[in-house]
Amino acid sequence: MRRLLAFVLAAGCAASAPPPAPHAAPAAVAPEGPPEGSKRLPASIRCEPEPPCAGDCVAAQGEAGRRLGSLDKEDIRKVIRAHVDEARSCYDAIATTKPAAVGKVMVRFGIAPSGAVETSCLVSSELDDESVDRCLLDMTHAWRFPKPEGGGWVVVSYPFVFTR
Repeated sequence: MRRLLAFVLAAGCAASAPPPAPHAAPAAVAPEGPPEGSKRLPASIRCEPEPPCAGDCVAAQGEAGRRLGSLDKEDIRKVIRAHVDEARSCYDAIATTKPAAVGKVMVRFGIAPSGAVETSCLVSSELDDESVDRCLLDMTHAWRFPKPEGGGWVVVSYPFVFTR
């Protein structure tokens, strides 16, 4: 029997500005592109190198311990769990023709300030099948998350583990 095991490994650094100073007028903020490490290398599905997470990429703590420019991990899990059948379909397409194809596929995707997934890339794959890897990456672009707290980007690394 084939199973798909999945869990959130890590929500990465959010690329957002620090909160404004008290009593300061809100500054006009131009939309920023996705943070480094969440985009694909040219002509590839692989992720560009992820920059080191220096202290300036972590925003100040917001209410209830949630960081600005971030999403609660349980909110991320809920959205991903709602799409587990899609991931299973990607894998099922090769499961009968490649019985040795089992293991983990680590994807990274960038959630924009709107809550839409705008970038996705492959961190690693033990399946040795680019069609499954690409299917998993492409499906994330239809996902919709709550708007990140603080209006910044959220980068999520997520492992899909396929077993029989």
